[in-house]
Amino acid sequence: MNDELTPEEAWKLPVHRSLTQPNYWMGVPRGILLLEFLGLILGGIIFKTFIVIPVVIGIHFLFRYFGQKDPMFLDVFLRSLQRGNYYSN
Repeated sequence: MNDELTPEEAWKLPVHRSLTQPNYWMGVPRGILLLEFLGLILGGIIFKTFIVIPVVIGIHFLFRYFGQKDPMFLDVFLRSLQRGNYYSN
């Protein structure tokens, strides 16, 4: 019995979902959620500005909506920022 796979069989192996999809916590990308918590801590406790709470909650639901429409929206957005303006004058 040979347990090694042929090259044709190796291409048919399933790929785990965590390797192809971004890691989401509470409906938003993990990095965005950590930045939201940091913003809440800085705005609410250190700067004593509690208007930041509804702003961060609004941003959270906006990113959650975008994440439900396209799981890779953050990567696409960051890539578009690196490209610059294609049709500049």
